[in-house]
Amino acid sequence: MKRILLMILTLAICLPILSGCTPKQFKNLNERDIKSVSVSTLPEFYGYEYSFSGDEARAVVDYLSGLNLTPHPISVPKGGMTWVIEIKYEDESETTVYLFGDEIWINAKEKYLMQSEENGVFEALIRNLNQNQ
Repeated sequence: MKRILLMILTLAICLPILSGCTPKQFKNLNERDIKSVSVSTLPEFYGYEYSFSGDEARAVVDYLSGLNLTPHPISVPKGGMTWVIEIKYEDESETTVYLFGDEIWINAKEKYLMQSEENGVFEALIRNLNQNQ
């Protein structure tokens, strides 16, 4: 019995590492100078729409860059509210991040899962930043 439990534990730890599913962070989101960050929701009837610059924009990007993400195959969103975060850089380039539930998409190409304890922090951050404006 101990041997079986040890094998299961070993597989649970090693399988994600061997399959390339180790947690990743988006450090490249904050490597350039940030001009602004726009945050809105889909569907639009949720009515959230915010715009940040300076330290507030940096706080949003720092939050996203610090998430521990696991690569996940592309699928169709499950529904519900989606946060749309548009990061605009001083060099005029843009990155769009879609955040819904525990899923996060970067430019609608790369899909990841965030750790469950990180889920839900984004809304509190946005509300706090909006109150400080």
